[in-house]
Amino acid sequence: MEKQITRLEKVEYHRNGIMGDGFMVGLANCLVEGKKRKMLFVQFPKQDENGETPKDEWANMQTAVLDMDLLAQGDIGGNNGWNQWRGDHFADEFAKKGQAVLDRRFKKITS
Repeated sequence: MEKQITRLEKVEYHRNGIMGDGFMVGLANCLVEGKKRKMLFVQFPKQDENGETPKDEWANMQTAVLDMDLLAQGDIGGNNGWNQWRGDHFADEFAKKGQAVLDRRFKKITS
């Protein structure tokens, strides 16, 4: 099953309020089983059993992936929809590419 992020269009980091865990969100053009799709990614780092975020905060994460065209039709997946994708198939690639974008942006701000 071929799944690939061909172009990351937007990436943002959300703080999720004062006490909530921050998360990364992005829009990407993807190739899924030979079909081009525009996908929405939402990725939360996972904490360890002590409530600590590991050094590599995206190493153990939860990733949600939704097709934008299906969302526009009101399909949010679940038992009655087709908008269901394996976040774990995209997780590492989105984490690496998304973090690289955020790092470059932060470097520009602090330089």
